Amino acid sequence: MSTVIMFSGAQGYLRGERQWSVVHYRDENRELDVAGDPPAAFGPIRDRLTREQEQDDGADFIFEVPLELVAAVCGLRPDEDVPEPKPIFKELAPVDGRYPRGIWAYLRSFVTGRSREDEM
Repeated sequence: MSTVIMFSGAQGYLRGERQWSVVHYRDENRELDVAGDPPAAFGPIRDRLTREQEQDDGADFIFEVPLELVAAVCGLRPDEDVPEPKPIFKELAPVDGRYPRGIWAYLRSFVTGRSREDEM
């Protein structure tokens, strides 16, 4: 999530491979870019916030869809304080010697329209 550029996104990985993503990059259409098969919570969250958007066009409720999806899947929103007792996180380790593609590479693909794989 970046409130500076009005970007919000959620991604799910399995064994280092992205399985799904839900991304909102602020534009006039207030649309979501959905790839793969997001978790079941996605549909009800998207539908509820789309209804709210239709009732109040002044705010960008669609920005909240990825954030609420993260909360539904992980139990935490990235823009809120972690409740007590704080969960214990473990260090991420590469799967098969590779780390998942980072958020900066992901954002870069939106800006340039190309992924790092396209350049190779």
